[in-house]
Amino acid sequence: MKKSLLAAAVLSAVSFGAYADGVELYGIVDLAVANVSALSSTDPTFPSSLKLKGGVAATTTTSLSAMVSGGIQGSRWGIKGSETIGDGLSAIFALESQIQANNGNLANAWATKATGAANGDASSINGQLFGRQAWVGLKDTDMGQIRFGRNYSVIYDVYNDYDPVQFAGLFTPTGNSGSVAGGGLTEMVRQDNSIKYIGKTGDINYTLMYKLGNIAGSTSAGSITSAQLGYEKGALGIQAAYQSAIDALGYNSYTAATGSGATYVAAKYKGMVGNVSSYILGAKYKFNDALTGKITYERVTYSNPSDTDQTFLNNNFLSYLGGYSFTEVAPRSAGSSGFSVAGLGGNYNLSDKLGIYVGYYAINYDAVGGLKLTANNALNYAFTENYTSVLLDYNLSKRTDVYLGAMNVTTGQNTKPSGSDMTASSGLTIVAAGMRHKF
Repeated sequence: MKKSLLAAAVLSAVSFGAYADGVELYGIVDLAVANVSALSSTDPTFPSSLKLKGGVAATTTTSLSAMVSGGIQGSRWGIKGSETIGDGLSAIFALESQIQANNGNLANAWATKATGAANGDASSINGQLFGRQAWVGLKDTDMGQIRFGRNYSVIYDVYNDYDPVQFAGLFTPTGNSGSVAGGGLTEMVRQDNSIKYIGKTGDINYTLMYKLGNIAGSTSAGSITSAQLGYEKGALGIQAAYQSAIDALGYNSYTAATGSGATYVAAKYKGMVGNVSSYILGAKYKFNDALTGKITYERVTYSNPSDTDQTFLNNNFLSYLGGYSFTEVAPRSAGSSGFSVAGLGGNYNLSDKLGIYVGYYAINYDAVGGLKLTANNALNYAFTENYTSVLLDYNLSKRTDVYLGAMNVTTGQNTKPSGSDMTASSGLTIVAAGMRHKF
């Protein structure tokens, strides 16, 4: 009896200590069984579910039926909390890790990239313990909050609330493509070494964010400046955000490269060293208790890097790639290029528990997509990808739901351009059923 009371007292003390200052353990476990007609990634540790092949893809097509983590939201666990300091001021923090719930692995795209496998792909989650976010900050009841560390981009924040189909990993190009949610580069979805201020005045909300480059010899290289401004009142919501990256480096898997060393890096990282600017506009309107409509438009523009010095690029940007260097860096043949993304749709509540989400998306790629390394690697053709998505989501409770969804992708380019790495294909589909639990 005494031992039981002692154990209860210890457990109570531990619990009180863990929650006295608002520390919370939370997470999501989201698993789906999916069939995909064409893939560009099947790695079990890859953090962004399965990747449909669209207009730019490897030259082979692989279908797959598999269990994947993150049909709607990436499976994760995290710790967040706050401590009241006084006079409306609190200290706040968040540490969040992404896992592959189907096998227990830590989500890690870096392992995929480092191998040089043809099924490699990009991600901002590269095996970090807290790859989704990691920051500490201050929150004031009147002045808003400021965070220091690894933060979500402002482009991501807008899509998270304004995407028509829940920003779902398997059912939208916004959730499926990190370059869309990152504002041009997948690695910019989450920004290390960043300072993020979030404020609200009445019905107006706003964000200012700056990522330090942390690159010796330059105060601007690797930096990102961004801002967001929005209005939300009653049934109406409007958001706008802008982001500018200087001398950014991103991963590109358009080519199924072979070989190793600088040749491999040059092929795999083609077209993604330079300045990247992007903006997004989003709107939503709740017509009634059942129906909500949403629309988004994003434009991404790539331009030549501010610093074109070969030695600077090699020493600073590619040091973490195992010493590989760009040996074929050449100026862009056009002044700038990029892509645009338009999304339209919404959701309708068929009952208190069942909702349907529908979305249509068009991604229009310019003829030249970024700083090219060789003539063969330039995206010297324009094309359009069209995505049609539908998702049925049934709530078993406030924290648990089951879902069934599908997404179809067609490309406006049905013939393979001469000398390109584009796959002529249409009707690429993904169908998946899954379960999500939040704790």
